[in-house]
Amino acid sequence: MGIREEQRAATVARILEAAGAEFEDRGYEATSYGSIATRAGVAKSLVSYHFATKAEIAASVVAEAFPQGTFFGTEPSPDGPLADIVQSTAYVARQFATNPLARASLRIVNEHKLTDPNAPRAYVGWVARISDNLRRAAALGQITIGVDTHREATVLVGLFVGLRYVTDTLDERERFTDIVMASIRQRLVYLGADEGALARVA
Repeated sequence: MGIREEQRAATVARILEAAGAEFEDRGYEATSYGSIATRAGVAKSLVSYHFATKAEIAASVVAEAFPQGTFFGTEPSPDGPLADIVQSTAYVARQFATNPLARASLRIVNEHKLTDPNAPRAYVGWVARISDNLRRAAALGQITIGVDTHREATVLVGLFVGLRYVTDTLDERERFTDIVMASIRQRLVYLGADEGALARVA
């Protein structure tokens, strides 16, 4: 990568970081080219040069958080399907605690229907990955055979997203990771997973 390409990539990253913070703080409608430019410390014309519309900026923020539709592209766990669910959920929860792009992405998804038909759909890959892990776990005898894996995967993602908003509303964001991980483990135990084995998953 040449110097010019590196500078361009750095500028785009800076704009997206600022956009994520703006979308998180203000929401989609209240965020503007001007507010993003001010936060990024660049000219408004530079923002519009790299992104033709605000919807394109929003789509890019979501794409950063959901590459291929899977949240932050977490790598599969070598410790088995249930460990993958627990470990990837814990990783995503930590991202919410530390990464404004993570928090902004869900706010964008819920506030603004992206106009770009190629924009990644936020929960599809996440639900599919958990559903696949549950199928594998059932085949290995780690959960009850016959579980509707797509439904249960949707429930698990819904637990995460719902608890995120509830803890935010109650101003208890610092408790989110502990609450969501306990809830995910409890649901897996309900599906037949070994509680002791889940407790040992880091």
